[in-house]
Amino acid sequence: MVKAGLLPLVAEAIEVWRGPKRLIGPIDVTLAGGGITVVMGPNGGGKTTLLRALHGLERLRRGRIGWAVPTEDTRHHQSFVFQTPILLRRTVRDNIAFPLGLDGVRRSEARERASRAAEAVGLGDRLSVMAHDLSGGEKQKLAIARAL
Repeated sequence: MVKAGLLPLVAEAIEVWRGPKRLIGPIDVTLAGGGITVVMGPNGGGKTTLLRALHGLERLRRGRIGWAVPTEDTRHHQSFVFQTPILLRRTVRDNIAFPLGLDGVRRSEARERASRAAEAVGLGDRLSVMAHDLSGGEKQKLAIARAL
């Protein structure tokens, strides 16, 4: 997810390699916003690697990625939900509130915002459940709520 105002995102001739193997590229893409972008392709086709590269989580061997604002300004306004969510050994509410605390949000406000985010994804009744006790689909919802 990317906050409005950060776009367009322009990737020019980007390539990601692991050792001698090229994983993706060269790829040119512009994300202008104002809609939904879907990345589709076969298993192993590089979809996740592309998204990781666009979010700055992969090192480019070639090419460049440019945002509408300086790259440093984008870091606090984007989220990435992994295929296998990373969960803390905490409750649903505390998993969602954790990154807010890192950003300096008061604990009481972070917990309230976490409750609203959980409600938005259908986990409002699971706030006190330990994250690792959730089903696979609920874990994905938790990761989405944390990204929101």
